[in-house]
Parts: sequence; structure tokens; C-alpha cells
Amino acid sequence: MTKQIDWVGGTPRSLQFDDIYYSPLDGYGESRHNFLLNNNLPERWEGANDFTIGEIGFGTGLNFIVTYQEWLKKKPQGSLTFCSCELYPLSKDDIQKALSAVPEVDSEICALFLSQYPTEFGSDWKAEFLESVSLQVFWGEARDCLARYPEVVDAWFLDGFTPRTNPELWSPEIFSLVKGHSGEGTTIGTFSVARDVRIGLTESGFEVEKVSGFGGKRECLKGVFGS
Repeated sequence: MTKQIDWVGGTPRSLQFDDIYYSPLDGYGESRHNFLLNNNLPERWEGANDFTIGEIGFGTGLNFIVTYQEWLKKKPQGSLTFCSCELYPLSKDDIQKALSAVPEVDSEICALFLSQYPTEFGSDWKAEFLESVSLQVFWGEARDCLARYPEVVDAWFLDGFTPRTNPELWSPEIFSLVKGHSGEGTTIGTFSVARDVRIGLTESGFEVEKVSGFGGKRECLKGVFGS
């Protein structure tokens, strides 16, 4: 496997996109802020029979781990399906090292996750977890993977690397595909407030707004479809 990751002061950085995978100060808090809170989770899990999250950019798997841990705290009655995609999957060793660097990641949950993490990436990966949680990761270009996502996604985590170095994941084509899997009330959360991101989401039917960012970042973005 081609090396995908470098380590700078203990923080994983993508070699392809020259960008960090998560905040070196508080990766767990950053993920929870940008993606769970901006999608009004876990409050929206209350009373939902089934809930589907669509992510773009699986990376280290931290967003899934954070979501799963928050789901276990809330213990909703329904089921959770978490779908993601990744063109440059990390090795199990790199995933383990990246997750172990985040103190809030539960070691038992991490071990369960890693026990199911694949060593080869030719086929899409599906894993089952406790409390009616399933994970589906599609390997490949996002535009191809999105076609295999569930028909309607309830909440989107847009977590590609910065648009400056990874513009393909923030293109009108991707936003159009996101729109195709969104319904009335589908929400989005992302760290990026780039002008092209805001315009692309707006033109795809999302009403977006800038909100306070996490840590040293001034702003991030949240939105809702069809409002």
C-alpha cells in the first residue's frame, strides 16, 4: 500500500493533500462540533426509527467513532446507518495510531472497530456494531461511491480535505449528488465556509449559514435542505 500519511508532532497529515486529518488540540471535540452539533445531533435521534448519516471523506474513521460513542451515550431506540467513502484508505496500523492519539476515543470501541477494519480495499466494507449501528464504507472516487449511498440521507458530514488542495470533493458535481440523496429536512455540517462551498450548497437546495467554528477556527457551516 502506498504511504498516505505523515506525522507532524503526533498529528496525522495527508501526503496527497498536505492537510491534517483532525485538530491536534482536540480532534474529538472538533468532530463533535462540526458534524454532530451542526446537524443537531444527538437530539434528532430521539423518536427516529432509523437514521442515516452520509459522510464524504472517511479518513481515520474518527467521525464515525465520535458518532458511535455519542450514540451509545444517548441509546436511542432506532438504528443508525453510517455511510462514507474514501479514495485513499489508510492502513490498519495508521488508523490505530491516529485514533490512539485522541484521548477521548474509547479503547474498547476502538478495538472493536479495528477488529473489523479491512486489510484489503478491493471491495466495499460493511461492519456491524452494538446498539443497532452499522457502518458502510465505499472505496473509490466520491462521485462513483455516492451512487451507492442510501436513497435518502438524514444528515451529511462533509469532511473532505480543504477545498484549496482537494477541490474535487467540493465541486458542483458532488453537491448535485448530495442533493440527489437529500430530502426535506436533510441537514449538513462542515468545517469549510469557502465561498464556492456556500454557493454550491445553496444552488443545490440547501439553506446554509455560518456559525461559530471550533477552537481557533472562526467559523464553520451548517445547512438544511428544502427549507
